[in-house]
Amino acid sequence: MRLIRQYPFLSYAAFSVLFLLAVALLERAGSGYDDGGIGGVAFLLSMLWSVIAFPFYLSSELLFSLNDGKGVPGHMFIALAAGTTLCMLAEIGLHKWRRWRSGAA
Repeated sequence: MRLIRQYPFLSYAAFSVLFLLAVALLERAGSGYDDGGIGGVAFLLSMLWSVIAFPFYLSSELLFSLNDGKGVPGHMFIALAAGTTLCMLAEIGLHKWRRWRSGAA
């Protein structure tokens, strides 16, 4: 828990990526979103992921919109890198704010 309190945005990024990997594994195990089993659970979890991990999802959607609605090679890796970069910038900002608030230079 100390690690999560110390680095909340990086912990959030790691959780988001692991959650996406779990959803992808469930999608591969299922037979589609209407199979009445694992595929349906994977579909619901992917919708939940798009809300919880919004910096990653928004990066993905931005890539789609910049490429006329088509994916680019390595699309999800680029989106994950962009989302992780946003989380790293937020983490840097948080640590600078914490140092400023504590009076450290």
